[in-house]
This record gives sequence, structure tokens and C-alpha cells, in this order.
Amino acid sequence: MKAFTGAIALWTVIAFSLLLFDPGGQYLLLGCMRLVGRSVECEAQAQAMNAELWRLHTAPLMLTVVIGYVAILLIRVRTWMLRARRPRTGDPMVRHA
Repeated sequence: MKAFTGAIALWTVIAFSLLLFDPGGQYLLLGCMRLVGRSVECEAQAQAMNAELWRLHTAPLMLTVVIGYVAILLIRVRTWMLRARRPRTGDPMVRHA
């Protein structure tokens, strides 16, 4: 259980640092973007750029984080299954050779 908790804690630190120090959030703004007086074309360009950033950057980053947690969980489930199959030495119903 300590290894499982340690793996979760370590992956959380790695995932947090990926999200915190991610250079992908430093994209340049469109030249037409201003606080006041944006055109409809500029808004459409900004929405298209945001959709591409989601598809090419944000979604893969989130998928990486989720895959890490799923991998840790699968390893833990496999460990439980292997331990459940192993006969216990103190069990009087198990016959040892």
C-alpha cells in the first residue's frame, strides 16, 4: 500500500509540474485582438486558434496525466490479483508439498 500511495503522490507531483511549467500556454495573441473594437473576423480567428490549441496541446497533455493514473491503478489491480492467487502458508486447507 505504501508503494501505491507513493506512486500516486509522485505522479501527482509530476502531473502538477507538467501543468504548472507547461510552455504551451505562451502562445502569441492575434494582432487584431484588442480589448475594445474587435472585428467578427478576428473573433472567428481566435475561436479557431483556441480549438486548435485544445486539439493539439491541451487534450494530449490531459490524456498524458490520465494515462499515468490509469497505469498506476492497473499495476495495483494486477498486484492484488497475483496476491489473491498465491496460497497462504498459514492456511490449514492448503496442502504444501
